[in-house]
Amino acid sequence: MDIIRVDGRFRLQEKLGDGSYGRLLLTGELSTQMLSFVDLGVVYRAQDLLSNKDVAIKLEPCSYSHRSSLEHEFSVLKKLEGGVGFPQPIWFGRESSYYALALNVLGASLHHILASQGHQFSLCDVLALGNQLISRLEFMHSRNYIHRDIKSTNILIGHGDSKNIAFLIDFGIAKEFRDSATRAHIPLRHNHPFIGTPAFASINHHLGFESGRRDDIESLAYTLIYLLRGSLPWFSQDTPSLSNDAILKLKQDIPAERLCCGIPLEFATLLLYSRSLKFAQKPDYGYLHSLLQNCAVPPTPITFVCLPHESSPLPSEDVDKHPGESKKHSSLIKSTTTREAEGCKSRRKTLRRLDNSMTQPEESPTGLTPRRSGRIPHARRAQRT
Repeated sequence: MDIIRVDGRFRLQEKLGDGSYGRLLLTGELSTQMLSFVDLGVVYRAQDLLSNKDVAIKLEPCSYSHRSSLEHEFSVLKKLEGGVGFPQPIWFGRESSYYALALNVLGASLHHILASQGHQFSLCDVLALGNQLISRLEFMHSRNYIHRDIKSTNILIGHGDSKNIAFLIDFGIAKEFRDSATRAHIPLRHNHPFIGTPAFASINHHLGFESGRRDDIESLAYTLIYLLRGSLPWFSQDTPSLSNDAILKLKQDIPAERLCCGIPLEFATLLLYSRSLKFAQKPDYGYLHSLLQNCAVPPTPITFVCLPHESSPLPSEDVDKHPGESKKHSSLIKSTTTREAEGCKSRRKTLRRLDNSMTQPEESPTGLTPRRSGRIPHARRAQRT
C-alpha cells in the first residue's frame, strides 16, 4: 500500500493489526443480505497533524459490490456520541482506493489481557466489567441500536484518565432495531442469515431468528462467563474451533447451572433471564445490575493493569504485541462468603426449575419454535417498549 497520508491530515505510522472481521455484504438494506467473513481492513496508528495526537485509522478497500461497513460504523458512532465507553468518531472519507475511518486510540482488548494474564479474570474485575457493559448496552439500546457481536475482542480498556473504563467497539454490523421517529420495533423474522461470532451468539440467533436486545444480553452473559472461567465448553484459546451446529447443540444441551459450575449462580440467572425475554421485550437493566451487585464480592473499579495502549488498536483481533508493562491478576476467582454459601442450595433448586421450564414458545410468523427458557420467578417483569 502506497498511502502515506489520509485526507492530508492523518500521517500513517506503524501498522497496528489486521484480521478477518464479520461484515454484511450490502446491496441495499443493512440486514437483508448474506454475511461472509472477509479480510476487509488494516489498522494503522496515525498522527493527526491538526491536533498532534495519535489516532487509529481503519482502512477498507473500496468495493462497488457492497456498502462500506466503515461508513455504517461512523454513522452509528455519531448517534452514540455523548455516551460513556464508546469510541470517538473523528473522520470518515475516501483516500485513493480505500475507505478510511479515524477513531481515538484505546487500550488493549479483554481478549489480549486474558491471554497475557493467566486466562482468567478475578471475580471483582468481571463484576466491574459486567456492570459497565450492562450500562453500555442500555445506552446503545436507548439510541435504538443493537450491537450483534458482543465478545471479548470487541471490549477494550481505555488509558490515562479512562484506564478504568471498558469501551465497546466494532459497530460494523450494528443494526437499528427500532424506528427513532415512530418507535416501532422491527418484526420478528426467521431464516435470518447468521452474523457475528458463533461462540458468543444467542441460541435464537443460531436458529435463524432476527436479533434483538435480548440477544445482546445473552452474548454478554457468555462473555462474562468466559472471562471468569477462562473458557467455554465450545470455545477456548487452546482448542480447535467447532462448527456452528456443534456450538448450538452444546448451548442447548448444557444446563446453565452446569455451565456456571464453580462461579456465582447469579451468572446462570443472568443467562437464563436473557433467554426468557420476548423478542421485542425491553430488558430490565436495573435487575441485571442487581444480579451482579448481589454476588459475594461487591463490584469495585477494574483492578488489573492493562497492556500499554500502543499494543492494541481499536478494532483488530490479531494485533502484534509490543513490549510493555503487565501484571498478573492479584487473585483468581474468590470463594463465596458464608452468607452466599447458605443461599446456594435454594438458588440451585431455582435454577434447576428454570432450566426444566425452558418450554415457553416464541411468537414466530413461521410457526417454528426455538428452544427457549421460561420466566424467571424472582425477577421483576421487564417492561415492554
